Amino acid sequence: MRERAKVISWNSKGRYGFLESLDPAIPDLFVHRSGLVGRERLLPNEIVEYDVSSNAKGKMAANVVVVVAVTPDAQSALVNLDSKGVSHEQSSNE
Repeated sequence: MRERAKVISWNSKGRYGFLESLDPAIPDLFVHRSGLVGRERLLPNEIVEYDVSSNAKGKMAANVVVVVAVTPDAQSALVNLDSKGVSHEQSSNE
């Protein structure tokens, strides 16, 4: 089964970032551009599905697909998920 996570950071210059699993028991995970499917980058607060792979440096996300996208001009929007992974967006102005 694929995991779900929220993008907590993305470094466009280095082409990597970190994911925070929606399951609190799973630690944050590194993601590199080479692990993305159909995207060149991720944006903070996007929700992704991924597989876990391992290399010499440790575990990382692979086959990463965005399931809840955030537009660049809406990065300040807060994305909250319920226990079933359904998004409920709120404006940060509220």
